[in-house]
Amino acid sequence: MLIGNGQLLESVVYHLPFGLMVVDAQRKVLAANRAAKDILQAGDALVERQSVLRAYQREDNERLAQVLAEAAAVRSNSAWSGCIRLSRRSGKSAYTAIVSPLFDAVDVRSTVGNRAVLITITDPDREHSSGLMKALQQAFGLTPAEAQTASLVGSGLSPQDAADQCGLSVGTIRSELKSIFAKVGISRQSELASAVAHLALLVPNCGDCETVYIRGQARSLGVQRLQLAG
Repeated sequence: MLIGNGQLLESVVYHLPFGLMVVDAQRKVLAANRAAKDILQAGDALVERQSVLRAYQREDNERLAQVLAEAAAVRSNSAWSGCIRLSRRSGKSAYTAIVSPLFDAVDVRSTVGNRAVLITITDPDREHSSGLMKALQQAFGLTPAEAQTASLVGSGLSPQDAADQCGLSVGTIRSELKSIFAKVGISRQSELASAVAHLALLVPNCGDCETVYIRGQARSLGVQRLQLAG
């Protein structure tokens, strides 16, 4: 027996490998898929205390509150998005969170008319797979070295940290970033983080994906000039 389309979509969202949360302006979690619930239960980067979503690190928590408030206030700019790094108690690589307004897509009358906000959380450790590296090369015409730099800096590392990890000079990394920005069509590190995160969501296991599909999807979702908070 086939299940209804609504149930099918709900099941797919619930089992996605990255976290999805719907949050209101008061930072109350209205809905979460399995990965997001696991993140909350682990308490490594995000926790829910007294019905309020909070980040582990104070600076991250302040940034989270700011971006959620800004996203909830957006009324008509569907391209608006905010990118946040969420540090983890365990010392593992910080999560990357993309915050987007949901407008009228969700009924939030029970939350006193506040608009809902979608938080998409990805794990950079998973994003540094060879699949993503290949996707970055295919989608944007990056060299292997540029794809590695884009992956590292796009996950939140500074050019100096990326240089240390790759065993290169920071000058080399900055030169690669200049080329990356030109090829991707962006001008800021925050935009690179958004592009990398979106591509990782589109093709989390993209080692064998076709070049045309990757390029088309990345161009339509990952390379728009988003109005990023900060």
